[in-house]
Amino acid sequence: MKVWQIVLLALAGIGLLAGGGVWGVLHLTADGRALARGFVIDFLSDPEAARAAMVPGLAADWPLERLRAEADRLEPFETTSFTSYSAEMGVGTTVKGTATTASGCKSPVTVEMFEGEVIAFEFKIACLRSDVGA
Repeated sequence: MKVWQIVLLALAGIGLLAGGGVWGVLHLTADGRALARGFVIDFLSDPEAARAAMVPGLAADWPLERLRAEADRLEPFETTSFTSYSAEMGVGTTVKGTATTASGCKSPVTVEMFEGEVIAFEFKIACLRSDVGA
């Protein structure tokens, strides 16, 4: 076998490994990203669903009346884009990114999860509805 053929085969092998690694990471993190995305979107558009995703202690801090009051005051998020995903065995998963409203207001968001439930969250910018106070 010629040197260029060996180099070509090696590069193809490296490409397959890298592609498989990226696919593996995306596949293994899909559930956490889906839970976080659903929670962020539901938080202001479907408070009952958002509350159902929380661990009981967090849900106790966010009664439905409080969630509904926030939903009345703030513009709901329509899309999310997560740029950071961190998972640690026995500790949980943290997803960070940006949530965007229909008007284009962007908010940095962080969602922490453990065993399929939201244990903490933070939305750094509240996007007020344009009709609030009108």
